[in-house]
Amino acid sequence: MLLQNNRLLEIRNAAFTSLVVIYLAAIHVSPSIASIASILLIVNAFWHYFEVNKSKQIIIIQALFIGDFLISIGISIFHGCQLGDLMPKILVRLPLAFLPSLVFYVQNQKLTLSKHWIFFALPIFWLSVASVFNYIDHHAFLSQMILESKPIPIYSGVYHIEFSVITAIVLLVLISWKIEGNISKIFGSHFFFYFVFGGLFIALHVLSARTGLLGFWSGIFAIIFQRGKKIPFKYILMGLVALSSMFFIPSVKNRLVNTYEDLNAVTQNKDLNHKSFGQRWEAWKAIIHAGQETPWFGVGQCNIERKMQQSFDELKSNLDDENRISPHNQYLQWFIEIGIVGILMWITCFSVFFIWMRRNGVSEQLWSVVMALILSMNFESLMERQSGVMIIIVSLLLISSMKLEKTTN
Repeated sequence: MLLQNNRLLEIRNAAFTSLVVIYLAAIHVSPSIASIASILLIVNAFWHYFEVNKSKQIIIIQALFIGDFLISIGISIFHGCQLGDLMPKILVRLPLAFLPSLVFYVQNQKLTLSKHWIFFALPIFWLSVASVFNYIDHHAFLSQMILESKPIPIYSGVYHIEFSVITAIVLLVLISWKIEGNISKIFGSHFFFYFVFGGLFIALHVLSARTGLLGFWSGIFAIIFQRGKKIPFKYILMGLVALSSMFFIPSVKNRLVNTYEDLNAVTQNKDLNHKSFGQRWEAWKAIIHAGQETPWFGVGQCNIERKMQQSFDELKSNLDDENRISPHNQYLQWFIEIGIVGILMWITCFSVFFIWMRRNGVSEQLWSVVMALILSMNFESLMERQSGVMIIIVSLLLISSMKLEKTTN
């Protein structure tokens, strides 16, 4: 019987790892397959959660996440939203409610996810590199698009900002695994690792979405800050060369020019139509204005659009109707939807969760991923799209197996 149970557990662990790969890869071509993968991951993790002995801490943390999730729904219903209208957002955010159980499964089973690094990295690698070749093929046209605050097309169904964050997080996880010595060789060599990593690094900078770049380099600086003198000088030198060389990439230079023009337009009260940051700035002002009426509990999910449009009009925004965008900021999204109370609930939830992860043996490299996510959410509402929820979950699953893997090996 014990052998049968061990065999079943091995099958479940293999299925869990495969589903994480599918979840990360399928989001680009089939959101429905990604949804199925996330549901199966939750079922497997929650099944495991109830069949093993758990510490009081993980029980409390899981209860906190489910409680915050339900309270957020309750706040919107209190503001007059119908459950049917809320259902699309509920389904998008649902996997986050079970994040502690998912991470607990990886830690409790000591899954060696880094052994499968090539499967996590390769789908993003192919999509990124193909998009870079497309940019090269249409260089003149797409360079002009960048100057006009438009994104470079990518071969993915994922919104371009989320795609850049996914690429940045995958790079940070690969670096973290390499630092910890958890990257396995292919055909007795690390050549394929450097080839895939180099391709992803180049693609992130050529495709030049600012949110992904900010997330990646903030994560790198977090690693440098944590490890200090432990990092060999040659790697520091390579990082400085890479950071300096990106300013010579045409798409990055054009994005910097565009950013300067955006900021200049904001500071000088110019026309902000078709200005990427300028449109965000106007949306942020509209949210803060709308949220002042009910700052503690927001306005509810179903009232955000109406309240924002009302604020645009009251503030006499010069944006055309089609350029009045959504918040593109997770913290302001929480503020307008569930208020200051909701923000404090979720920040407390995640803070306790990250501290628990560190105390249960997760590598200090966790903070590089956390830093990237925190800063990325300043310019994108990651929890409002399926792809954003996916990268939060997958990144924490991948990083949560570190340190524990060394014990297993």
